[in-house]
Amino acid sequence: MIELQHIDETSVVNIDQKITILSLEDSDDDFEMLNAVLSDHKKISLSRSNSIEDALQALKQNHFDLIFLDYMLSDGNGLDFLRRMEKEDLEIPAVVITGQGDEMIAKQMIQAGAYDYLPKNRIGEESLLRVLINTLEKACLKREIKNAREKIAMMSIQDELTRLYNRRYFNEAVEKEVFRAMRYETNLVLCMIDLDYFKKINDTYGHLAGDMTLSEIAGMLKKCVRQSDLCCRYGGEEFTVIMTNTDIKGAEKVSERFRKMVAHRLFKYNNSSKFHCTVSVGIAAYKPELKQSSTELLEAADYALYKAKAQGRNMVVTIDALPGAT
Repeated sequence: MIELQHIDETSVVNIDQKITILSLEDSDDDFEMLNAVLSDHKKISLSRSNSIEDALQALKQNHFDLIFLDYMLSDGNGLDFLRRMEKEDLEIPAVVITGQGDEMIAKQMIQAGAYDYLPKNRIGEESLLRVLINTLEKACLKREIKNAREKIAMMSIQDELTRLYNRRYFNEAVEKEVFRAMRYETNLVLCMIDLDYFKKINDTYGHLAGDMTLSEIAGMLKKCVRQSDLCCRYGGEEFTVIMTNTDIKGAEKVSERFRKMVAHRLFKYNNSSKFHCTVSVGIAAYKPELKQSSTELLEAADYALYKAKAQGRNMVVTIDALPGAT
């Protein structure tokens, strides 16, 4: 038996973990050949499907690390299967193992998404294990690259501290929602939230305590609103919430519940500093008859927040429109 660790000493694949493989093979003899080659490797579990439909069902119901894919199948061919996998968003690495293929077929299969190609007349323990490890290695690196790209994309629209969307994302989102509300005449409400006397928390307990407060309040805000509502950190200690398909009364109710939740929370930092914090909330509803722009809606919500601050803080204030708007 060839030890897997001798195949590739530099592999990042954890070969000590169980590897599950689905063989899409309609030939009993060929499947038994694959099974025999891998029979001494107890960490490798080999299952079989006879058709494309059976294989797709198996992939949806069970976890597989790898697919061994024959080209000629009872209900199509390997290209058909790879296209179905792509259509159904199944991202399991596949190795084409066939006796019917040639270099042209191999090229087509790899262009369609297969990771490697191995003719059945060249299958041996060493060649099969090498392809297996190399394919899992490629798949692992591909996932890491994809995750890195997704992380970079998320960092461009997400506030690092609060994990809410940032101002850049808010500016794009509010413009789209105003356009949608105008076109389809749906309800749209914008809430602006500001922490009261936040500078005092930073000055008294330190900026790390202030960061903790912002993070906790962001979490409380997400719990209060619906999943469809968009919470953003607008900047500093200011937050915004875009509420679609919600009228002003519904927004007031949610905002008042959030205000009370914050006011009743005893914030604790390092088990030594304990303090309370309150928020002021300004609410403005989109008015289709005024043909408001996203900027005008934002200005209206900001004015409502200003009134909440001016009237004593720790309160929710709503306005219909900016003074002078017609």
